[in-house]
Amino acid sequence: MERRIQAFASTTHYGAELSFESLDNITDGWKALWLVKDWLPDGAEYLTDKALAEKAASLRSLEVLDSKEEESRSVPPAPFTTSSLQQTASTALKFTAKRTMELAQALYEAGAITYHRTDSPNLSDEAITALRAYASEKGLPLPDKPRTWKAKGNAQEAHEAIRPTHVEVEEAGETEEHRTLYRLIRLRALASQLADAVHAVAALRLGADMNGKRAVFEAKGRRLTVPGWKALGIPEDEDNETGEMNNPVPVMKTGSKATALSGRVLLKTTTPPARYTEASLVRESLRAKAKAAIRARNSEVVVRCPEHGECTSGDLLKHDMRDHACPECRRAKAEAFQREQRLKTAAHYFRTASGVPPRFEDHSLSGGAFLWVLPG
Repeated sequence: MERRIQAFASTTHYGAELSFESLDNITDGWKALWLVKDWLPDGAEYLTDKALAEKAASLRSLEVLDSKEEESRSVPPAPFTTSSLQQTASTALKFTAKRTMELAQALYEAGAITYHRTDSPNLSDEAITALRAYASEKGLPLPDKPRTWKAKGNAQEAHEAIRPTHVEVEEAGETEEHRTLYRLIRLRALASQLADAVHAVAALRLGADMNGKRAVFEAKGRRLTVPGWKALGIPEDEDNETGEMNNPVPVMKTGSKATALSGRVLLKTTTPPARYTEASLVRESLRAKAKAAIRARNSEVVVRCPEHGECTSGDLLKHDMRDHACPECRRAKAEAFQREQRLKTAAHYFRTASGVPPRFEDHSLSGGAFLWVLPG
């Protein structure tokens, strides 16, 4: 990582943003970003032509090319496992993984929370009943059915997820650090059983002529219409929607005109890879474990057959078993398929750590391979 950071060369590039007035003075103004992809020279990743960006920022009269509004639902996060507690405490509370475990140990020993070393995201039936009863008593929105969660990768689920032993107890712990972590655990467990949050999502595409081509701008906005679980105000995973929440994009008819009040050039600079934090180290560890589990499963010898020899979960399914009489091979093929289906949950580690899930391919019906294709 340090070599990559030292070798990194920063690139200055440009964009453009237009600002529009609010409709009927009900909301603040909204903004649209210039889509530079169609203006990049061949092979270029970034727009380095400042004069072109200045021209885009000077556009004022635009036509609405497309307008969409739809509903988006957001489910609550699962209750904490050990790793997710460490990650969230690192980003939201700035606790190290070690400090988080020390505080959780003290809360557990005091009887305030359940066992804090677990890889299960699920709660016991008794805990779910208690959480739903408490939420109903407090007038919090509930879904029709209790929520359950899929464990990730090779989770053993020996213990339930981390939760307060008594949800009605709002504060616990001797110090402010203890109380802060307890509140995080309690609200996360409570939120996991609440109803979805609902957003109204608006998107506009606007165009204007520039240098004989059409310059296209895009505006996106999200408005929370039903708070659901978000009413608790718990820390959320980082995403790219924060700016959209502050951009009140109106719904406009396709073909109508929009007039920008102002525009500005966006100066951007590429940044080197970020150094690992406590949270990213935990994610990277999980990612490495998931990769190892998938590779081991694809190379495991699962059957020895007189016709095919030693077959693994990956190469066993290269053979067409429809006309093959060996019952051992047919049984092993079916079991291998079931095992690999269960391993699909490991894809979450890749999305969390790198945003790129492994690709699952099954070509067995055409005589091909059955495998996971790993990024990198």
